Amino acid sequence: MKILHLGDLHIGKKVNGYSMIEDQKYIFEQMYKLIEEKKIEIVLIAGDIYDRSIPSEEATELLDELLSTLINEHKVKVVAISGNHDSSTRLDFSSKILEKQGLYIVGEYKKLVNRVSIDEVDFYLMPYVDPSTLRRKYRDILEERDI
Repeated sequence: MKILHLGDLHIGKKVNGYSMIEDQKYIFEQMYKLIEEKKIEIVLIAGDIYDRSIPSEEATELLDELLSTLINEHKVKVVAISGNHDSSTRLDFSSKILEKQGLYIVGEYKKLVNRVSIDEVDFYLMPYVDPSTLRRKYRDILEERDI
């Protein structure tokens, strides 16, 4: 199984007021060629999919285009987690429905590890979670251990 690992896409990023969208589109086109050439079967996206928690319309459209192209045209599975720049709730939207299409995305931290199995290969996903959220969720355990 061939896997392409991506991270820190920061879709919608602006540098000194200049939108990087066109540059990101160009890079994605290069990536599609690589996927075909290398016969990639799974694309992992490790956080910071968007550049901010409330992405622009342009950024949302580009992510939709990226995922649609990967899954529908190139027939790859996509496994993704949220990063500290992403809105975990927004990325989690429709995740159960999208699994049937080949997109496995964990945006919100709900449990310590989320296992995704694809063709007998297990991926253990842990999206970004703020430390204060962990402290609240595991308060009893931390108090018990006197940490």
